[in-house]
Amino acid sequence: MAPIWFLPAEIIAEIITLATNDDNGDGLDTHHSMPWVSSHACRLWRNVTLSTAAPWSRVYVDDTTRGRNHPFAVQFLHLYLARPKELPYPLHTLELDLCLPGLKTLSMLVANLPKLTVLRLSVEVVNTGDACQVAFGLPMDQETLLDIISRALARPVDTFLSAQLLSDVYLEGIGTSHVGVPLKQLPRFAGDIFRVEDYISLFKDAFGACRVGVLDSVYDRALVFPQRSVMACSTLATLSLYTETPCLRFFRLPILQYFRIEERKDNVELKSLLLRWARISMLSSESRGAHWKLSCLKCRRSNIHPCQASSIFQGGLT
Repeated sequence: MAPIWFLPAEIIAEIITLATNDDNGDGLDTHHSMPWVSSHACRLWRNVTLSTAAPWSRVYVDDTTRGRNHPFAVQFLHLYLARPKELPYPLHTLELDLCLPGLKTLSMLVANLPKLTVLRLSVEVVNTGDACQVAFGLPMDQETLLDIISRALARPVDTFLSAQLLSDVYLEGIGTSHVGVPLKQLPRFAGDIFRVEDYISLFKDAFGACRVGVLDSVYDRALVFPQRSVMACSTLATLSLYTETPCLRFFRLPILQYFRIEERKDNVELKSLLLRWARISMLSSESRGAHWKLSCLKCRRSNIHPCQASSIFQGGLT
């Protein structure tokens, strides 16, 4: 009998749909329009995972639509990677949407992923207080939560650090310093910058031999960088940011071709920051013939339009 994955995608979807009404489902959640599996013990998904003829090159698992006490995403991925070791692992794209219990169990993922080129990790905390009470039994603020997440991810750092071929990293809801990935040669990054450690990890090659101690965090959480010449980060060609970037002006990105910033709250200094950063980065750019694009979203008080921002970039290249 041929494995299930030899069937057309439409038939596979129909099998999964029928399984939601089957008593043998073992834990299928039918409260959603899609048949989400609530436990890795489900016979259907266990059989699908273990009977796959060809190794998967891309894995996407959403763990956020389910109860917070069922970290299915990591368990499912671990189940797949726990197959016989003689099978190759050509997995090059890994996408995980996790809730807090999923982060806590991410430490069980210890398989080596040397061919991973794309990593998309999203951490969903809809209500920080409620989620923390469910996961840890204690109320806490966002800053404390990030520290706990950092400790929880201490072991999986080694897993992602082994992926030396990573070329595209997307992080949402978690800083770069909390997920250890080989960022030094990274050409594409999208994510959040929460603290000084995130700058250090993202612009690692720009700092070079610069010791971490020269960067300090002051009371208002603004970042204080050494008053020296602008530091150059030579690897990033595509950069998308979703949080405040108060110290971006201290970096020069000579090969950057695409920059996107989505400011989620009003910031009257954003316009001057972008203008200053554009002047520093592009006047010293090594790729003057490249096509530059800047997207600036939700900047209601910055008075800078995406078209205007793009003209600023293009004007700096002429």
